[in-house]
Amino acid sequence: AGSRLERGTEVAIVVSLGIEMLTVPSLADLTEEEARTQLSDAGFTVELESVVVADRNIPEGTVISSAPATGESVPHSEVVTLTVSSGPEQVTIPQDLLNKPETEVISALAATLDIAPEAITSTPVYSDDVAQGLVVSISPEPGSVHPQGTNATIEVSQGPELFEVPNVQGKQIGAA
Repeated sequence: AGSRLERGTEVAIVVSLGIEMLTVPSLADLTEEEARTQLSDAGFTVELESVVVADRNIPEGTVISSAPATGESVPHSEVVTLTVSSGPEQVTIPQDLLNKPETEVISALAATLDIAPEAITSTPVYSDDVAQGLVVSISPEPGSVHPQGTNATIEVSQGPELFEVPNVQGKQIGAA
């Protein structure tokens, strides 16, 4: 532009095709490094942002989703944000669950561990110290840290073990 030319001189012009548009490849279930490679291979400049999110069903370091989403056509300069799993969230088993009613403990453990109440194994045991229907022990131990999704077991008191006393009336001490 601005150059002076003789009349009849041929001028070459370049017509813009607009911004180069690229399609976001499928990145779900790839590792973050594999996703970066896929984006680079698709023509994106790899300056990614990653958001780490706890997810008990997706292994640590695995891509959950991307923004823009798979299949979207976006400008080549678009920054792609990956949502990457940090694996299951680590939770602390509550310490105040012993000597509590079975249903209360199951409910609290299920909520803490993010599991179905039916996944908690309950075993009846005899206890001279803990009243019937109350929890005697919990596994994993109260106060310990475990990933969500961990299975749990509890022991529930049936009260003291009872024995039938035989009729010894009228028998000698040794025989009784």
